[in-house]
Amino acid sequence: MLISPACLTQAKQLAEVEQTQPLASGWGESGFKGELGLACSVILTAVEGDFLSGFICARYAGDAAEIVNFAVRSSHACRGIGRELLSALLARLASLGVRGVTLEVNEQNSPAIHLYTQAGFNVLNKRKEFYGGQDALLMGKTL
Repeated sequence: MLISPACLTQAKQLAEVEQTQPLASGWGESGFKGELGLACSVILTAVEGDFLSGFICARYAGDAAEIVNFAVRSSHACRGIGRELLSALLARLASLGVRGVTLEVNEQNSPAIHLYTQAGFNVLNKRKEFYGGQDALLMGKTL
């Protein structure tokens, strides 16, 4: 598996991966194209051969960043892809001078919460009914 920066030609594949996860952000192809044009955005992909199996996206400004979208193809879940993407992203953000990273996660998304906790993220706050009646956890980590 190769972890590398996303490119514009992968926008359709990114959207396809996102569609396999019901709790993903729902950007679609046009959303990824827009995100790939932002200087403050980092999108990393996990590719096996020609097959894009996952991605992670963060936006940063100064020494702060926020993970804004993250998905692994449902057919490739539980293979360590998410862990590798998260680790690579945190290393990339640290190399850019980022010292703190936050994210929001649906309180019902226990696999994601477990991954973030294992990576050293802590719950900072709870946002009531943030996801259509479901609460969101705001989590953070110092790099």
